[in-house]
Amino acid sequence: MAKQMEADMAANAIIHSAITTEKWQIEVERVAHKLKINKAGADDNAWRSHLDQTKKYADQVKAALPEVRIKLERLQEEASRALDKISRKEGLLSRSFQG
Repeated sequence: MAKQMEADMAANAIIHSAITTEKWQIEVERVAHKLKINKAGADDNAWRSHLDQTKKYADQVKAALPEVRIKLERLQEEASRALDKISRKEGLLSRSFQG
């Protein structure tokens, strides 16, 4: 129990720094520009422009969808025909080399 009380007291103890005030001030001046918070207005405009850009892209996709769908269906048909042709050739070769 005494060890626990010592640990609690050590955790609540005041930490004293060995750094001088002058060194601390120099360090603050060195990193102060990194600690400043950006204005909220810039962030508000960022999400708005992102939303507008997303809507624009969605409209472009909707406009291109019919033409792209037709092209993809043609491509799928060509791939299916090529696959059928390969399957027939494989079957023919398989039958001719069975014996």
